[in-house]
Amino acid sequence: MAGDDITEYRASDYSAIDSQLNEMTIREQEITKKLRIENAFRAAQVFAIICLSLGLLAIMIGFAIYLAIPKKTIAPERGAQTESVQGGSTENSIERQREEEIRSNAKTDNQSSRDEIDITSQLTIFATTPSNLAGVGAVTTGYNYNNSKDIQPAYIFCYVLILQNDGTAIRIELGAQETANSDAVALPNPNAKDINLAQQQTLFQKCEWWKN
Repeated sequence: MAGDDITEYRASDYSAIDSQLNEMTIREQEITKKLRIENAFRAAQVFAIICLSLGLLAIMIGFAIYLAIPKKTIAPERGAQTESVQGGSTENSIERQREEEIRSNAKTDNQSSRDEIDITSQLTIFATTPSNLAGVGAVTTGYNYNNSKDIQPAYIFCYVLILQNDGTAIRIELGAQETANSDAVALPNPNAKDINLAQQQTLFQKCEWWKN
C-alpha cells in the first residue's frame, strides 16, 4: 500500500466572485429603475407641453372665430329718449316732448280734413320740476285735455307729495288754472303738514303754468 499513488483534492473559494457579481446585478437593477423613472418623468413633461400647446391653440382658434363673426349693432329706436340731468329731470323732458308732439299733431289735424274721426277720450300730461326740499317730492304740473286733438289744455293743476316716515306720501295742492287763458291761482294750505306757507309759495312758483 505504501507504493500506491496518493490522490489529492483542492477546494477553491469563489464566494468573493459571487458577491461581486451580486453587487453588479443590484447596481444594474437600480440603474435600470432610475432610467425608467427619468423616462417616465420626461414623457409626462412632453405630454403636459403637448396639452398646453393644444389648449393655447384652441383659445387662439376660438378668438379668431370670435373676431371673424360680424357684430350686430342695435340701432336706437326712433323717438328714444336720452337721459339728461341739465335743465330738469328726465321725466320732465319726456313729458315736455310728449306735450309738443300732441300740440304738433293737434295743429296738423286741425288743418287737415274735418271728416276724420275725432278721439274724444280725455288724457292728462304731467311735467315735473325738482322741489329741492328735503322730504318733498318733485313739483308736478298736470295738463288735462278733453281729447288728443286739443291744442290747449282744459285744466291745469299743480301739487307736491310730502314723504312720510311710514313710506306713504301726502299730496299738497299748490295751485290751479281753470283754463289755459286764465291766470294761475295759488291754493295755500295753512294746515299742511311739514311744509309752511312760505315754502308752498316758493313751490308754487316752480309750477309750469300754461302760457300762450
